Amino acid sequence: MGKHFKLTENKLASYGGTTVYQVEATKNLIGINVTKGTLGGYVEKEENLCDNAWVYDDAVVYGNAQVYGNAQVSDNARVSDNARVYENAVVYGNAQVSDKASIKGSVKMFDNALLCKNARACGNASISGRARIYGNASISGFAQIGGVAVVKDNAKISGTAKVVGSTVVGDYAQISGEAVVKDRAKIFHGAKVSGNVTVSNSAKIGGEISLHGQVSCSEAPIVLSKNWELIGTDQHVIIGCKVKTCKQWRHWFRNSTEM
Repeated sequence: MGKHFKLTENKLASYGGTTVYQVEATKNLIGINVTKGTLGGYVEKEENLCDNAWVYDDAVVYGNAQVYGNAQVSDNARVSDNARVYENAVVYGNAQVSDKASIKGSVKMFDNALLCKNARACGNASISGRARIYGNASISGFAQIGGVAVVKDNAKISGTAKVVGSTVVGDYAQISGEAVVKDRAKIFHGAKVSGNVTVSNSAKIGGEISLHGQVSCSEAPIVLSKNWELIGTDQHVIIGCKVKTCKQWRHWFRNSTEM
């Protein structure tokens, strides 16, 4: 089966001085409204674009990057290095996928978002704003990453979780279920947040701690040790056999010598 496009003589210099060539469809592409003769975006070489995938507008795919399956890259998006965009994934706006990062499934990545190093995104996830995802981090399910959020260093975001604002999630932390992490919150050191938990403002959650159920933490303490399990409602939080409000727990963690 032959290629569905050809390289034209229209060319431009991309990042790093790499020369890329505009593509032209050599047949009708089913399902994406591209007809034979349509001019698309730019690739460095034929290997950058495979199957029924397409690159539009001023988007560029170069290096050893591959866009394949039914994936689409458009606007001013960039896919480079050894990155992979495939299945039904869509990358547009000024989004960038680089290094060994991969996007698959029905992921939508747009605005000025960046996925790099060995980061992965799959499922029906949405990545937008100026979000930065890197360092073996993974995004899956219907998760939404936006704002200027940073997800890094083996962190996992799944379910219908939302990570937005200026948040930082890293160091093997896991956000799942319907959890929301927003504002300037930080989740790190293997902490797990799930269910209907909301972590906001300047809250910092870290260490071997699990938050799930109906919990709201806006100024949570930094937890670096113990296998605490945080379960409760918006008013009260249970850790072990003790029940306190979030405010009382904050005071307890600051003053307790039990840690």
